[in-house]
Amino acid sequence: NTKPATGNHPPVVRAATLHPSPLVLTGPILVHVDAQDIDLNPLSFRYQWVVNGQPLQNQSGERLPPEVLKRGDAVSVEVRPHDGLVEGRSFTLEPLVVGNSPPVVSRLTIEPESVFPGTRVQARADLSDADRDMIRVSYRWWKNGMLVQEGDEAELDTNGFSRGDTVSVEAVPFDGVEKGAAVRSVPIRVGNSPPRFLSAPAQS
Repeated sequence: NTKPATGNHPPVVRAATLHPSPLVLTGPILVHVDAQDIDLNPLSFRYQWVVNGQPLQNQSGERLPPEVLKRGDAVSVEVRPHDGLVEGRSFTLEPLVVGNSPPVVSRLTIEPESVFPGTRVQARADLSDADRDMIRVSYRWWKNGMLVQEGDEAELDTNGFSRGDTVSVEAVPFDGVEKGAAVRSVPIRVGNSPPRFLSAPAQS
């Protein structure tokens, strides 16, 4: 049974935090609310996001898309709790400043997929940076689990490799401020060398 409003206590927001921490733009910004209602009524919340002191229009959910922010923005949110009967006092977070977002390697492959000894293989990396910084990539090339080449070279010469050897590559992006997470490709296996013609066919 629902209590009458006269005996109801308004809910209280005790704390709220923004995630991720530190604030970066590799995904949506989330607000986690710690609230209490002594009548044990189910709570809902209304949100007003504030960026650089200005309320954002059409952003009233617990998630803020990273596309509306940039590095250096001061982000806050006002939370209003409601217990189904009355609204509690609003709670406003202290602003947090968006920091540098590390670059991301979303996909890393080796081309071509069909490799024989002597083939030059190349790393293909899909890169992104929420701050639109220039990205440099360092590569580590592995043969049978052993590091054979390291640096900014996206190509590897497999001359001297043998049939059955495995090749993989690891990419580490850098945006001039910090490195992103290292990503390693699926290994590929070196196959047979293709046959070669050793003499010209007879002329008819």
